[in-house]
Amino acid sequence: MALFYNCERPSKKDKAKMYYMEQEFKDYCLFPVYSYWVYEDSASGALDSVSIYYQNIFINDYLKIHSWKYEMFQQHLFSSYYAPFIFEGGGAELMGTNEAYCSYSDGIAEQYFGVANIGDTLFLNQNLYYQAYYSTMMLNSKEYEKVKVFQNKGQIHDRQVRKVYFSRWVGIIRKEMFDGKVWNLKRHHVNY
Repeated sequence: MALFYNCERPSKKDKAKMYYMEQEFKDYCLFPVYSYWVYEDSASGALDSVSIYYQNIFINDYLKIHSWKYEMFQQHLFSSYYAPFIFEGGGAELMGTNEAYCSYSDGIAEQYFGVANIGDTLFLNQNLYYQAYYSTMMLNSKEYEKVKVFQNKGQIHDRQVRKVYFSRWVGIIRKEMFDGKVWNLKRHHVNY
């Protein structure tokens, strides 16, 4: 009778650091399917309805490249003004540190990142920086709380925002585009 047993060391995969999305990041960026936002172009009055019709939250395993794994999400959104598009984000490690950060992008360029102070630039994308924070902000006669403002220094693609305003528990409330258009939130519904 032969007796077999496994005496291998735990794999690198078993020891990998895991980064989860922080609650604050979720409060600004992650909303349920069937949530929607209606934006108005401040110059023309045109409306853009944006809604989430698909979402997936999963663990992204980058162990072939890095020594960590992280929680991430992907959302598919429909827009009445632009073609359908994808937003994605999640937690990851700040290179060379043991700290985590969260970022949110439109699939091409980041628009938000967490674990940041005003003036910080996203290390992965030196184009985006955290410009301002307002405890409250009035927009279209409505008060929004805990507003973070991020600005891109240069344009990467034609739909990219130059400056974007995020309100906690609401999402994006204002988008200032590189082409001069300004979209302000008119109404929204978060499907909790």
